[in-house]
Amino acid sequence: MMPLPSHREMEAIMLPPLFTTHELAAGAVTSDIRHHARTLSCQQGQLWVTLSEDKTDYFLEAGMSLVLSPDKLCVIEAASLSRFTLTPDRKEARFQRAISLLQKLRGLLRMHTSTMRSHLPISPTLFDATRKS
Repeated sequence: MMPLPSHREMEAIMLPPLFTTHELAAGAVTSDIRHHARTLSCQQGQLWVTLSEDKTDYFLEAGMSLVLSPDKLCVIEAASLSRFTLTPDRKEARFQRAISLLQKLRGLLRMHTSTMRSHLPISPTLFDATRKS
């Protein structure tokens, strides 16, 4: 039987990062649209940000942040070599982590169950029949 991973190993396996870091070269452009609110934080350089249905353009420098509304197209252009992060709002982050955790636990349970079946003294067919009743 496989040994169970330690608590730290489980955390590393199961918890996705809360934010994603992106890097853009000077003049490079990227765009994004999400169904949940998020925060754009400029870590390095300068960003020119345009949001759909918003008449104002935003210029962010290192250390500045902007909350992005859900379901809005966000176009980001780097005025210089830039690094930024996109962080989901707290409720969305907790929800996404919970979903990820449940999916990974289901996979571990399936893997563990299949390992258990191979060590059973009875046939897997009989094991399945007893589980259904």
